[in-house]
Amino acid sequence: MFSVQLNENNIVVGVMSFPPQVPNQIAVQEFDDSLLGKQYINGQFTEVSAHDESNPD
Repeated sequence: MFSVQLNENNIVVGVMSFPPQVPNQIAVQEFDDSLLGKQYINGQFTEVSAHDESNPD
């Protein structure tokens, strides 16, 4: 099992080769570094626009 780490805006900031160990980590099926920088919303990873990154509200 693998996991990704999310920041305070639910944006992926890390991909790990171990199961989730803290609340801001979630399980994923495979080690996929293409998830870095994507936002996790309602169970799905979505692209984040430049506007969203600079203005998270």
